[in-house]
Formats: sequence, C-alpha cells, structure tokens
Amino acid sequence: MTAGPLPESAGSPRTPGDPAHTGHPSQLAFFVLGPLEAQVDGVPVRLGGRREQRLLACLLINAGRLVPASYLIGTMWPDRPPKTAVRQVSNAIARLRHDLGVARSAVVTTGSAYRIVTSSASVDSVRFEADYRQGAELLAAGLISQAAAKLTDALALWRGPAFDGLEGDAIEQTARRLDEERLAASELLIGARLRLGETDAAARQAFDLAAWHPTRETLQRLTMLALYRAGRGADALRTFDRSRMALAEELGVDPGTELSALHQQILRTDPELMEDGALVRYGVGGLRAGADTGGRREDADAQKALFPRPAQLPADLPAFGGRAAELRTVLEIGRDGSLAGPRLIAIDGMPGVGKTALAVHAAHLLAPLFPDGQLFVNLEGFSPAGDPVDPAAALEALLRSLGIQGSDIPAGTDQRAALFRSCLAGKRVLLVLDNAISAAQVSPLLPGAASCCVLITSRTRLADLDGAELLSLEPFSRADAVDLLGRIVGPSRLRKESPDAADQVASLCGDLPLALAVTASRLRARSSWTLDFVARQLRDERNRFGELTAGERDVAGAFRVSYLNLTEAERRVFRRLSHHPGAAFDLHSTAALAEVNLAEARRLAERLVDVNLLRQPSMDRYEMHDLLRSYGRELLLAEEPEHQREAMMRRLFDYYRCTVAAAMEFIDPDSEEESGGGLEVPKSEYGQSFADYDQAAQWMDAHWQNVLPVAVAMNNHQHYSDLVPFCSSVWRYFDNRGYYRQARELETLALSAARVTGSVVLEYQALHMYALTLWRLNEFTEANRLFNEVFELAATTGDVRMQCRARGNSGVTHWLKGESDEAIEHLGWVRETAHAHGSVLIEARARHRIGLIHTENRRYPEAAEELDQALRLAHDNESPDLEAECFLALGINSREVGDAALAVTQFTTAVEVLDSTGNRSMLPIAHKEMAIAFDILGERSKADRHRRFALRLYTDLGIADSAEVRELKQRLNDHSA
Repeated sequence: MTAGPLPESAGSPRTPGDPAHTGHPSQLAFFVLGPLEAQVDGVPVRLGGRREQRLLACLLINAGRLVPASYLIGTMWPDRPPKTAVRQVSNAIARLRHDLGVARSAVVTTGSAYRIVTSSASVDSVRFEADYRQGAELLAAGLISQAAAKLTDALALWRGPAFDGLEGDAIEQTARRLDEERLAASELLIGARLRLGETDAAARQAFDLAAWHPTRETLQRLTMLALYRAGRGADALRTFDRSRMALAEELGVDPGTELSALHQQILRTDPELMEDGALVRYGVGGLRAGADTGGRREDADAQKALFPRPAQLPADLPAFGGRAAELRTVLEIGRDGSLAGPRLIAIDGMPGVGKTALAVHAAHLLAPLFPDGQLFVNLEGFSPAGDPVDPAAALEALLRSLGIQGSDIPAGTDQRAALFRSCLAGKRVLLVLDNAISAAQVSPLLPGAASCCVLITSRTRLADLDGAELLSLEPFSRADAVDLLGRIVGPSRLRKESPDAADQVASLCGDLPLALAVTASRLRARSSWTLDFVARQLRDERNRFGELTAGERDVAGAFRVSYLNLTEAERRVFRRLSHHPGAAFDLHSTAALAEVNLAEARRLAERLVDVNLLRQPSMDRYEMHDLLRSYGRELLLAEEPEHQREAMMRRLFDYYRCTVAAAMEFIDPDSEEESGGGLEVPKSEYGQSFADYDQAAQWMDAHWQNVLPVAVAMNNHQHYSDLVPFCSSVWRYFDNRGYYRQARELETLALSAARVTGSVVLEYQALHMYALTLWRLNEFTEANRLFNEVFELAATTGDVRMQCRARGNSGVTHWLKGESDEAIEHLGWVRETAHAHGSVLIEARARHRIGLIHTENRRYPEAAEELDQALRLAHDNESPDLEAECFLALGINSREVGDAALAVTQFTTAVEVLDSTGNRSMLPIAHKEMAIAFDILGERSKADRHRRFALRLYTDLGIADSAEVRELKQRLNDHSA
C-alpha cells in the first residue's frame, strides 16, 4: 500500500476543540530535520517506538489536514496490516497524546480520522523551507548579505538526514524532497559566499559537501570554482577526477559539458575564473548569463577615490577595564550578520558611568569586521557647550567624511539622509553616534545596509529607537571599581596601602567610573597622597565634588548638564527625592515629597528613570545613586527655602507614620498590648491603606529598611513627640519579625527623643519598648529593672494600664528566668488590678500567662481554669488573636494531661481563628504543636505534614533560622531516616 502526503482538500475547518481555537498555552515544537524529536514548553518528549514515530511523522507531513486511519495503517504496516490495526492506531494515538502531556489536545480526532494542529513556527522543516525560499528570493533581488544570513539560518536547523531512521513511502518521499532542498540551499549559500568574496568559507563548505554527492554536477562545478578561487587548484582537479569516476561507475556517463569546460579552464589556469564573468557563466549563487553583478569589482583606485575609508574612532582608553558582560553583549551583536537591517546597539546610563568608553573600546575591537570605514560623531545631546547637534549638520559632516563635496550635499535633512544611506549601501561601515539626546536625533543618521553597525550612547534610554538593542549600564561592581583604581594608579602602589583602603575610596566614589578615574588620576599625580587620605577628603560631603574634579573632568559638571535638561517640575522632584532618608522610595513617598498626586509622581519619576537620574529596581520603586543624592542635596539647600524643606519632610513623616500604623493593624492587631497611649496618628493624603494581612505585610517587608532612617530623620528635624509613637508601631513589626538589633537601635532613639520632650508619658512608653527589646535579647535582669522603672513612672500619672503591662511583662521575665512563684505573684497582681479597673483584655492576658506557667509546672487543672476564663474574656470582648492564643495554650495543656485528641481539636480551632484574622505570626507555632499531638496519636504522616507547613509559614515570615525552625527540621530528618 503506497501512501503519499494528502492533498490540501483533505483538510477541514477548525473546530472549537482545536488548540488553535482555544488558545492552548503550551508551546509545542517538532524536529524532523534529523531524528524525529518533540518538545513541550522546551522540555524533550520521550516518544514511543518506531510505529508510533511513523504515525507522528505522517501527521506532521500532513499537519493541519485530516489523516484517515487507513492512511496511517498503510504507513505503520506497509506490507500486511494486522486485523487489529484500527484499534492499534487508536491506541497509538492515545499513547502519543499521553507523551505530549499538557499539549495532548494538539492531536484532534474527527470520526475515524486524525489531525495534528501546529503553528508554522513549531515544525523545523516548515521554518527551513520558509527561510530557504526567502533566501533564494533575496539572492535573486541582489541582496546577497541578507540572503546568505537567511540561508545560514535555514541550514542551521538540520541535525542529520530528514526523518532519520524512519521508513514508509510517504515519510521517505518527504525526506528525499527535504534533503534535496537542503542541498539546493547549500549550493545557494556557497554561491552567495563566493559573490561576497568569502572564498575560503565557500571552498571549505563546498569541499565537504561535494564528497558526499560526487554525481551532482552543479555541486561539483561550484566546488571546483570555489577551490580554484581559494588558491586550491590541485583540490579542484581532484574533485573533478572523483566526480568523473563516480559518474562512470554509478551512472555510466561522462561529465557534462559545463563541468568538463570548467575542468579545462582550471588546467590552463584561465584568468577568467577569478572574475565575475565566471560566476555568471556557471550560474553561481543565482547568477545567470546577462545578470548584473553590481560592479562589485571596480578598479581599486577608482573605488578608493569614490569612497574613502575613514578611521575616525577616538583613541581607546589604555586603562579600560570591567564591563566584561556588557562588552561581550556589544561584540556579539556587532558580529551578528544575520539581521535584516543594520546592527544597532544603544548604550545608556547615568552621567559618568562610562558609556563612551565602552562604545569606543568595543568599536576598536569590531573595526576589522568593517573594512570600509569607522565613523564617529559627537551629537552633544548633553553638553555644557550648547544645543545638541542638528541631524542635518551631523549628516553633512558624515557625508564629507565619505568624500562627498559640499556642492554635492543636498540642503534638506531627508535628502541628506537618503544620500548617506546610498553611500553606505553594500558597505561594511561602523558608525559611533556619541552623546545622543533622543531617538529623533539619531534616526536620520542610521544606514539602511545590513552590513553596517551603529553604536549609540546616550544618557536617555532610547526605548523608541526601532530595531535597537538597548544596553543600560550600571556603576561598576566593587571588584571592577578597585581594579580600575589599580589600573590607573598602579597595582604596586595599591598593594602598599591598607587592605580596605581602595574599597573605601571606591565606595565613596559610588563605584562610578568617572569619579574613580578622576580620583585615581589625582592620586597618581600626588605621590605623597595615600588612599586613606583621599577617603577622608571624600567623606566630607561639603567638599566632595571639589575632590571629584580634575581639569575638564568634573563629576558635578556632568550631573549639572543632565539636571539643566530637565523641566522645572522634574528638577524639583529630583532635588527633593535626594533628601529621602531611605535607600529606596515608592510612588507615595515621591508624591509626598513633591506635593503632587500619584499619577504625576509616576510620570516625573519615570522621566528621571528615562534619563538615568533614578534607578527602578522593581515596579513603582526607585533608587538614586549616592553621588547624585549628594548633588541633589546641594541643589535643595541652594534653591529651596527652609520652610519649604520642613514642609516637605513633614509630609514625608506623616506618610510613613500613617502607613506604618495602617499596616500594623493587620500585622499585629492586638493593639492593647502595645498601645500608643492615645496619641492620634495623623491622616496623610499620601498614606496607604491595606485590605488584608498580605498587603500590609508585603508593604512592611519591602519598606522596613527605610523606617529606621526615617526615624533618624524625624529626630534630626526635632519631631520628638511624633517619633515615640512611630517607633512604637515600627517596634511591633521588628518584634514580629525578630529584628531585635534594629529594635534596640530604634528604641534607643525613641527614648532619647522622649526625654528631650520632658513628657513622662512618652518616656515610659519608650522605656517600656526598650525593656521589651532587652527581654527579647534575653537580657532579663536589665529588662526587669526597666519594667520596674516603667511601673514607678506610670504610677506618677495614674496610668494603671501601663502599670499592668510593665508588671505583667516583669512577671513573664521572672518566668523565663525560672522564677515561677515570682511570676505568678506579679501576674496575679495584674489580674486582680485589671479586673478591678475593668481592663478586661489585660486581665485575660494575665490569666493566659498564668495558665501557661501552671501547665509548665504540671498544675493542669489550675491551668485549664485560668485559660478557660481567659478564653471567655477574649471571646466576649472580640479579641480573636488572644482567643487563638488561649486555644493554643489549652491544646498544650490537654496534650500534657494525655488527651492528644482534644489537643488536636483545640489546635485546629486556634488555626481556624488565626486564619480568619489573617494574623500569621502564631500559625507556625500552632502547626508545630499540632504535629507533636499527632506524634502522640501515632499519626506520623499527619505530624510531618504539619511540620512541613510550619516550616513554610516560618519561611513566608522571613524566619529562616531559629530554634523552632531547627527543631522542626531535625524532627523531619529523624523521621525520614
């Protein structure tokens, strides 16, 4: 039974079940140019045996068309199909779908026929044929470089013979056709390379290919001509002899007329073979008699006169260093000749980051690939000298560099651009456009030829420059920064300095290449200076930019040019953002500082990102380089009066106070424990609100490193009364996350501020937070002393709540020191006092803690009584977090008395309550305790499931290493062993 590819009419309309109809997301790819392979989402698919592979091959040959089962049977069993063939085909289809996994719906069943639905890009043979056809069309149109690139892409898809190892009439017929097209594409590529003058490459490719096809006379002619033009005449003659013998032995014929004529020309070393006429005569690369070779071999002197070879690149930097990854990127793009248009690389970055140095260094390395010339134009987009260069003026300079006389240069920009493109057509020219201001300035200066390469530098990210690869430079890594210092100063001098001196200087220079180069140049000129001395000079921010000036190289001057190119609104937001105390800032703090709405804040911030005066590490989050901050602060002091600066900082402080308070309502909602003492938190029009715990925690986790610098700034601006409650809110987050070192620093600041105000209330609030921090750091003796001091201070104002909190925490401190009787005494006083004053939740908290101590001391009935009372008070007064803690404590008590089943129920209730509040800080503890209860019940799998869940929750909370985490991991390891 013979089967060929099915006719197009065998197709059918798409049905809703087709992947193409449903928009199936999986990326399916098939490879038939070699052994049959398949991939789903880039992962290789393990296909079935030979029959299943033949079935898939038949579906791919007829991709998009219905293939009857009878056709597939004829392919899978060419001789005698079994009686169960129909069922086996159905089974094979099922196995194929299974192999394709998430892409199984690509195989569609309609009645007793099947179809595979693929895109044109998902089968390598389809891509090959498209590239092959396009390459042939480009060659016919005389676009030889582009044709060679397209044909190279087409041939690169091959991994071996088509459908390698698979039998069947339809498969073998398709394979022969594809293999023939592969040979034809190879011949066209060899011819294109000969026409481009790439003789050696053409000869190597042809010589290897001809050995496999000695009876293919077109290929033998091409090979002999390529070898002869490459100076390998003897190899050309041997190729003829091998072909003549193969033709006689395999086909019983002599070589054809053209092959024999070429042989005779080689024997007599005919000079015509080195001319374009030979390419035409033998039909090389699509040429035929009468074709125009484009005058590509004009007289050398005439060509030189018409097109001088400019070499305008500035000198390379002798101390160029770093930028290994960026340089590799530029060189890879510059060497890639496969693009349809010119290679464009737009390098952007902040002032002084080394854009021009990289472009010039890369241009020198690329220059040999562009023998027709290297052009360089400074477009002065950011220049203190004046306005940016007009494109028309730049084009005039470029045309003159190419030998065009002034009288021959047209007046209009468009006409000059057209003439410039014409001059570069077919030429290999490298163009460096330095210091561009915009894509509009650059676009008229771009060549049209794919053989050209353009390197562009700009302080602006040229996102609207079509076809350009964008490369944004950051300041050096610290290692590269120190290396640059050594290159300029001399490595021997660096070795004489203290080990970290160079690192300090690099840090004070912000790792910025211009600042590093200026500093190193000054140091090299002063043999008596040391790096330590330079570092001391740079630490003085008042004169830092004076130290970063050497002749015409001036860091502040470079910044000034960018600043003056901004609008007034953009300048104002740049100045004010430089005064943000944190390392990074979001849109809301930007809006508060600039006193604009969020939409305008985003527009202004994004504009500063575009001109590389801000970085954007993540969405709506911005950073400013340290030296730009210093420069912006100088401008702020010089250009904005003090009352405006104070108002600006007040808005920023209010934003953080308002937003932190809102976040902590979700993260630590039991505000009874750490009350702000009734001080009102201001409402800020820039403040953020949150819908749930996740949003609040995400904001605090992203911004917590800012709040300590903000607190320091509040102290510096003498906002002492606001600082204490702000620190109280932030302390609750630090305590929740275990950031006790930061909490100690924060509360030291708050205590100092409180004492400046003379307010006893603020003082004991700050002192209480500080004592709690020492408690968390296990400094129990000092913590207890401070709790007693808080108790006495609160007594002077009649603040019974604070007295209860201080005495209660003192009791817990005694408990942690192993002094249970003292702990019960303190907490008992709190319980009775709170009850007498109607402070129900304080009473509940005291009972909860007394219950925990009773459990630890095996007084289980007393513990249960206290905890039941605490649970009732928490529930009646709507304190779900305390309620959950009571269930947790009751569970531990039940477990200890041997009722693990009741403990599981109580732990489960605690988890449900915590889930309902969104408070996750207690959840891992609940799951850890539940795991122990399941261990007692002998249900190890459930126990380990809760341990793994607890570990995941600790990770989500940012707690990667603690006693609890280590214990959980140890128990899981013990069980797995």
